[in-house]
Order: sequence, then structure tokens, then C-alpha cells
Amino acid sequence: MAPPIKHKTAAAKLKASREKRSRYYARCRESILAKRREKYHAAKKHQEDEDGIDGSDDDHEESLETLAECIAVVKYAKDEFMQYIQ
Repeated sequence: MAPPIKHKTAAAKLKASREKRSRYYARCRESILAKRREKYHAAKKHQEDEDGIDGSDDDHEESLETLAECIAVVKYAKDEFMQYIQ
């Protein structure tokens, strides 16, 4: 035998599920926030490592000071890419 239906309408079911989530969040707020902070800081650290913001100097990258140097780099990259796809 199936259990009786608790919520007769979709609105009542939605309200009940929202109340349940609210009670859960009130009970577990500190652990939820701690997990979010940990995830945020891990992602931020990963992004800084990727971008090289951590202060390390990359000797293998040259600074492009003139327009001609920038255009040459783009042309070289385009030529390599075109060879790759042909």
C-alpha cells in the first residue's frame, strides 16, 4: 500500500520543499559556508597560478613593445595553426 499524499497541490509541495531546504541550511550553515570558502580560495589560487599573478617572472615570455612585434607574433601563430589544420 502506498503512503498517503502529503501535499495536494504543486504550490504546497514547493512550499514544503523550500521550508525543508531552509531548515537544512539553518542547521548546517557553518559547514556549507566553510566548504564554499574552501572551494573559492582553491579556485582563486588555481587562477592565480594559471595567470602567473603570484609574482614569479617568466623568462621564456618576451614583452611585446611595438606593434610590429605583436603583428609578427600573431602571424607566426596563424601560420602554425594553418599548417596544423591542413
